[in-house]
Amino acid sequence: MDDGIVEDEVEENIMQMGATKQPFSLFAYFNLFVGFIESYGWYILIAAIVFYYVYVTYIRRSLSSLTNASVESKLDEDTAIKRIRSMEAARLRQQEALDAAAAKYLEEKRLKEEKLAKERAEEWEKHKQGLGYRNKSKPEQQPSTDLAGLGLSGVNKSNKPKLRGADYNPLTGTSNSNSGDGGSCSWRPTQRGSGRGG
Repeated sequence: MDDGIVEDEVEENIMQMGATKQPFSLFAYFNLFVGFIESYGWYILIAAIVFYYVYVTYIRRSLSSLTNASVESKLDEDTAIKRIRSMEAARLRQQEALDAAAAKYLEEKRLKEEKLAKERAEEWEKHKQGLGYRNKSKPEQQPSTDLAGLGLSGVNKSNKPKLRGADYNPLTGTSNSNSGDGGSCSWRPTQRGSGRGG
């Protein structure tokens, strides 16, 4: 029975509210806004601070850099054109130097081939006349004068100091001249299996 009474009271309250329902006034909107601020005020404040920080650090900086870049690009068009022209001129100079070096190399190669062909023709003529054929062994080359003056070539191998004596044996590692006991290496591996029982 109590359940039936409670349900009836709820229905009567709903009907009364529907009958006395008044349109919202300006004061009601203000109360609604104040209630919202009271409930979620700190969240709104924190969100506003985060938005302001993001705006100042990222958005404003990127917008200002875009505007500065567009202004600078208009001002630097002359500089860019000059830079491009100077790069093209440098490329042309490098290409001309490369072409000259290639032509010089080809000319030297052609002269060398002509000289070699002439020498072979002379040797063949000598061979036909019975004077002998060319010597296939390479002649000993004399050290060049400019390198000899610097001391870079022409070093006799006999003047170099020897690293090891003549009596060194790499298989045993011993040398009679290094120490009085007959060897330079005193370490020997231990014997295996001695002194163990088993």
